[in-house]
Amino acid sequence: MYQQVCFANSHGCKTKANMARENAVICDSLGLTSIPSIQSFGGTPIKYLSITGDAKNLNNIPKICRNDFQGASAVTSMAISWSQVRSLEDEVFAEMPGLKTLALSDNELQSLSAATFSGITSLRQLDLSGNKHCSFDETMFTHIPNITVLVMGDMNLQTLKETFFESLMSLRVLKLYSNNIKTLPENLIVNLANLESLDLASNQLQTVPVQWKPKFLTMTQVHLAENPLQCNCLLSWLREMPGHLFHSALDSSSVVCNGPQKLRYASFANVHDKDFLCIPPKVLRCAQTKYSIDINQRLSIVCKFDGDPVPEIKWTRPDGHEYDGRNTSDGAYEVTQNGTLIVNGVTMSDYGEWKVMAYNKTAYDEIYVTVHVVTTTGSTLTMSNTTTTPKQTITKLTTPAQNGLTATATPELTNARLTTATTMYTANDATRLSGEWMDSAQTKIANDSGFLIGVMVTAAVISCLVTVGVIAYCLMKKFVILTNKVSNRAAA
Repeated sequence: MYQQVCFANSHGCKTKANMARENAVICDSLGLTSIPSIQSFGGTPIKYLSITGDAKNLNNIPKICRNDFQGASAVTSMAISWSQVRSLEDEVFAEMPGLKTLALSDNELQSLSAATFSGITSLRQLDLSGNKHCSFDETMFTHIPNITVLVMGDMNLQTLKETFFESLMSLRVLKLYSNNIKTLPENLIVNLANLESLDLASNQLQTVPVQWKPKFLTMTQVHLAENPLQCNCLLSWLREMPGHLFHSALDSSSVVCNGPQKLRYASFANVHDKDFLCIPPKVLRCAQTKYSIDINQRLSIVCKFDGDPVPEIKWTRPDGHEYDGRNTSDGAYEVTQNGTLIVNGVTMSDYGEWKVMAYNKTAYDEIYVTVHVVTTTGSTLTMSNTTTTPKQTITKLTTPAQNGLTATATPELTNARLTTATTMYTANDATRLSGEWMDSAQTKIANDSGFLIGVMVTAAVISCLVTVGVIAYCLMKKFVILTNKVSNRAAA
């Protein structure tokens, strides 16, 4: 314990010594604009250095350089917090090779790299929490692989790569609280053999991978409070954990269900096993199943989906190109959060049957939507009519269907026009008019002429037969009259 105040330097910092005559320099809440000279505290080795402000009294030290720590080779623990630090020079802490604990929390760090921590391989505890706009990747840990405690809370993290922590095999405590993490990679922590405590409180998690179950059984603390957990079949494994973990380590009293609706706000510990249900994904309906739209115009196809867990959405273009996932975009194509497909300028590649699929880890469902692209580029117009037979909706399950209840957002209606399956094409090329297009017309005329000639010949034959019949009738009638006259004369 540090007990005695020895002296204060020109910055107002105080030096304290513990019973082992190890010195600590405390420079707290002084509104500093630079790192105080370590050498100004005399020749006694300094073990602990604290340069911190607070939320109401910040330091203003925008950049820290390696030279700022001349004479600090004995420091083993250092905290520089609430100091508005934006950048750190490469190898900035290399003057302190024995540094074991480093806190850089609540600053404004813009980036961190492997070079930042070069020269301090003895580091065991690192606190980076509160740096909300800092960019980095897993290579940051290259020179500090022996960390046992890592605090990365309140850093506005949204996604984590599966390999992010894989080099930290000595890690025992990992704190990722108060971020915006929505999904957890299946193998994020499973290979961290020494991990004992995990804090994921106050994130945006709806579920936890079942692959984590073996790891949870070896841990002593797991914090999941204040997450919008979806209490369905994918999370039932967590409910089945042994009581000693569930009641003491999981801190279940503060873990509540965010869904489905009938379980909302229910304490996780009080939900019965039979209520952890899943609903197979379903494409309930689309605003239209046939669209006719002018080329280069904006197309919006709105469908409504259901399922628990909330299904992902995948659209497949007629040529097989896929647009997979909500809130994704690819060139002119966009899939919104509610699953609506937006095409910012349709082309002939969009002509045909689009497939929309709703899927989650339990099953999938799909239907088809027909898109007709209309081109009007000239003054001569031809039309091609097609008849489309709607395809049957397909639902395929990988687990038995179970009843449940979910709430889905109602999508907005589209402005695209629903028409009959008619496609119009325009021919305005002179060569085409005098070639294939005209040949087709001439062939049609020739066929029609042959038909007319056949009709005329048939009519002529019939006319001749009628005429012969009339003549024969007249001759026969005349013959009968003459015969009667001869008979009358003979009788007279």
